[in-house]
Amino acid sequence: MSPTPEFEAIAREATDPHIDPNRLRQIAAEYPGLHLAIAQNPVAYEGLLNWLESQGNPEVVAAVQARRRQSELTENGMTGGAALGAAGVAAAGAAGIEAVAGAAGTGATAAGAAGSQAMPFAGGQAAPVQEKARSNNKMVIIFIALAVLAVALVAAAFGLATGFFKFGAESTPTAETVKTIEASDGTVETIEAPAPAPPEPTEETPEDTIKFPEPLGAQEIPAFASPSQNIFCRMDDNEAFCAINTREYANEGPDACFGVFGLKISGKTTPTATCNDASVNQIPGAPPVLQYGQAATFGPYACAMEESGVTCWNKLTGVQFNMRRANFNVSQR
Repeated sequence: MSPTPEFEAIAREATDPHIDPNRLRQIAAEYPGLHLAIAQNPVAYEGLLNWLESQGNPEVVAAVQARRRQSELTENGMTGGAALGAAGVAAAGAAGIEAVAGAAGTGATAAGAAGSQAMPFAGGQAAPVQEKARSNNKMVIIFIALAVLAVALVAAAFGLATGFFKFGAESTPTAETVKTIEASDGTVETIEAPAPAPPEPTEETPEDTIKFPEPLGAQEIPAFASPSQNIFCRMDDNEAFCAINTREYANEGPDACFGVFGLKISGKTTPTATCNDASVNQIPGAPPVLQYGQAATFGPYACAMEESGVTCWNKLTGVQFNMRRANFNVSQR
């Protein structure tokens, strides 16, 4: 069965490198078959990539990991280029220093040679002086050899001492491994105490994975109001709650709320409808306005404001509710 023109248009959107990140996130939520294309789109931000990876599709996971490896290679390549540049500068500097030093040394040698030729020894004394120089050189060589031998002897003595102390430390029982028992006849017996048991392994609690992330650019605020000032919401680490002033709900039925109607997500449970809930009193008097197209997040919850209403969800479970003047609903991402 060939794809419909509508799906083909959405597939083109999913690969568009200029698509709005939040539109790309919406496509990811509604079209799992396009996850691979979305993972390869450079617009996909880190939170969206983490969510795509958590869905467990092997091809999508491989695509996300390939993007991260490419990013690391790019960063390392830039760092390596900078290091090579610094090394080149250092090498050039060292070469320049060596060149200057070499020129100075050559000049000094040449001067010395010229001096020895221009100043001959008087009275035929050149040979005794040269012999004395050779004798001095021999003394220097002997002195250097003795110094090297002394250093070697010191190193050997230090090694023997270290080995002795280490052997003594290993062979001497400690208070933790021995126990002394004195018998009634006055004899003393020393026995080894049992070694302490190794600590029990602890099970690490895996971190909760994000099932559906907050939109890109979401503001981290605990409370907000809709632009119409008809809906007010708050979030903390334990719940997300929204209340509405004026509503036209036909699906409330005979148990309609005569008061403040609200929707709440507590922990990881399914959202529930409330009436005159105490959470209303925890919404500040004048919370900031969340404009249409904006989003907010706090703790494990996130909310998105659209002209069609506000949608709040638990990022770890994907359960959500949508509240608007005409209706409300509860669903699962």
